[in-house]
Amino acid sequence: MEDNMRDIWLEEELRTLEAWYPTSKMSTLLKLLPKRSKDGIAHKACDLGLTKKNRGFQYIKVDLSTWNPQSAYLIGMLLADGYISSHSDKMALHFSLTDKELAEALSEMLGANIRIIRHIIKEDGYLRKDQFQINKTILASPLLKEYTGNKSRTMTFPDVPTEYLPYFLRGYFDGDGSVSLRKDAPGLLQVQFSIGSQDFAKSLTASLRRYGIHANCKTYKNKSRWAGKGKARNYYRVYLKHQDSWGFYFLIYGNRLTGFSYGLLRKKQVFERARPPRICKLCGTWLGRHDKKVCPKCRRAWENQKSLNWRKMHKPRLLPPAGTG
Repeated sequence: MEDNMRDIWLEEELRTLEAWYPTSKMSTLLKLLPKRSKDGIAHKACDLGLTKKNRGFQYIKVDLSTWNPQSAYLIGMLLADGYISSHSDKMALHFSLTDKELAEALSEMLGANIRIIRHIIKEDGYLRKDQFQINKTILASPLLKEYTGNKSRTMTFPDVPTEYLPYFLRGYFDGDGSVSLRKDAPGLLQVQFSIGSQDFAKSLTASLRRYGIHANCKTYKNKSRWAGKGKARNYYRVYLKHQDSWGFYFLIYGNRLTGFSYGLLRKKQVFERARPPRICKLCGTWLGRHDKKVCPKCRRAWENQKSLNWRKMHKPRLLPPAGTG
């Protein structure tokens, strides 16, 4: 008898459900309908064809199926500070950031709203107050299906075209990279990435070396009690020394990216406070770690100039004819 009474909804309950369900939370509905359970309200709303309205978020279709500067930067940021959820034939982007400048840049790029969650978490003396979330952006990209779920330990380096690799690295650096001035050597730079996937760390190191930037990769043990066991406790740190850090700066902020306005300004300002890099004496470009005075392109011209100067300095003197002076 009680089960039959639960299936029967009064007209007043139905009017309340139709009026409040699209815009209210489940906790509010449980207070308005005290005799109904959470599952009962959801099932009845489904039978009536009621759906939740979007509360403050915009559903936007983002096309990441082709490579361009914006998509490369966004994918790099997504692999660093975001995750992808998959629901049947749809995929959704989720970003959870603690940097307001970065959240505003992403919301401007996506055209989405930002939700600010104010909370205080005290862990190891670190205090976080605001968390900026960008959720529920519909994603159309077959390139990123492998990055759904828990990607931090299993993600691989995407096959980025060479012309868009600086944009991808800039997005990943803004999300998961850091730059600082060394305390033991004032004025010297150090760029670091902390990565959970070994394959991604090795591929990142190889990609930087294609531009003459030598990166070092080291393995560390995560001593936190929430870490896994065995290799799951490992994380990898890719770091660059001073001269290679300047090479990374010219790669992601160089002339080819002058028209690209997205990114963190405060990280770029750290580079500008550091000691200047060594540059080529002929063309003025950045020198790699193993280049001494000139870049590889100017090496032949430099050798010819040195040879010409040596000949001028060691030009044989003409002796006066015999019997004169």
